[in-house]
Amino acid sequence: MSVVDHVPAISRGNRLPEPEIHDVLRNERRRAALQCLRERAGEAHINELTDAIVHREAGPESDTKSLKQSVYSSLHQTHIPKLEAADVVAYDEDANVVRLTTNSREVDRYFRLRPAHGISWGEYYQLFAVTSLLVTLLVEMEIGVFAAIDPLPVLTLALVVLALSGGYQLWTRRWIYVRSLFS
Repeated sequence: MSVVDHVPAISRGNRLPEPEIHDVLRNERRRAALQCLRERAGEAHINELTDAIVHREAGPESDTKSLKQSVYSSLHQTHIPKLEAADVVAYDEDANVVRLTTNSREVDRYFRLRPAHGISWGEYYQLFAVTSLLVTLLVEMEIGVFAAIDPLPVLTLALVVLALSGGYQLWTRRWIYVRSLFS
């Protein structure tokens, strides 16, 4: 009997129940595995996941060989089966490849991925919206130095930056979206 047999059944469909999502995200190694998959366009060999997690967990004095064995075993025996049972990932045992499924987007609502610069896309868009609105109001109300600025170029610039940001975000996650169309 495998580990997956001991994991409670999770409802399938477009929405994962919130308690199941919290259960999936409860463990740091599962969160690290999901982040690694996102960074690798939604697909990675189990050895790549292991190396990424070891790199994250290893301290300067760590025995990386034993840590690598521990991480690999926990991924293979516990974490990947749990993610697979939740239908967040699909695991190809023959190729040892883990792929994100369409349900992984449900988990994203609760699991904010932090890119290298430390700000999520949601936070970026919120900051951009507030800043754009504030500048536009100052220009329209002709307050201070903003009185000399024409509102049309300000709005045009804001829309161009918004379009470029959205395009960049879609481009960097394109393979995740393409795979979700065919899975």
